[in-house]
Amino acid sequence: MQAAAIAVTRSVKAQPVCQRRVPTFAELERRRRELGLSVSEMLAAARVHPETWWTGRAGNAATRAATLLKIAAALDLIAANRPPAPPPALIAAFVRATEEIIRQTIRAPDLIAACNPRRDRKKPALVFPPSRLRVLAIYLANVELELPPPALARALHCQRQNIHQIARAVENLRDDPRVDAVLTEIAGVLRGDPNVD
Repeated sequence: MQAAAIAVTRSVKAQPVCQRRVPTFAELERRRRELGLSVSEMLAAARVHPETWWTGRAGNAATRAATLLKIAAALDLIAANRPPAPPPALIAAFVRATEEIIRQTIRAPDLIAACNPRRDRKKPALVFPPSRLRVLAIYLANVELELPPPALARALHCQRQNIHQIARAVENLRDDPRVDAVLTEIAGVLRGDPNVD
């Protein structure tokens, strides 16, 4: 992200402030959330000091039109270099479909157990708990298909931090070659890889 921010800031500095309507703070906030950026990431890309943003947003000081336009230009450049995320309803449907693919693919009790580290070891792992299916489906959508955490969080009504925690937890499971192989296979199915049966 830092390298991308540097590239964006160079482009922003090189562009003259064009004749365009000055955006409001609310409009910039909405655009920032749509792009899945934090405030600090947005301001770093535009090379605007955080104090300038927060005091202006709170109405404690006047913010120059050029500053707001510079932030808008930085967001435009970021958006131009990033493919748009699918609609939340489509992402949620995709995650549900992925859960079913996982359920149909991973049937062996020992593999179910390997994918479910919090299982009750006194009981045979014959089926996947729904929560574990959801965790694996979110992981595949995020890591293998590169759906951004903010878009997943919006679609699934959870926090972006939850998506990052899931990614770390499942990456640890992939230390088991069996888990790694089956998740790679499922990812190929989701991508439509012709080499996957």
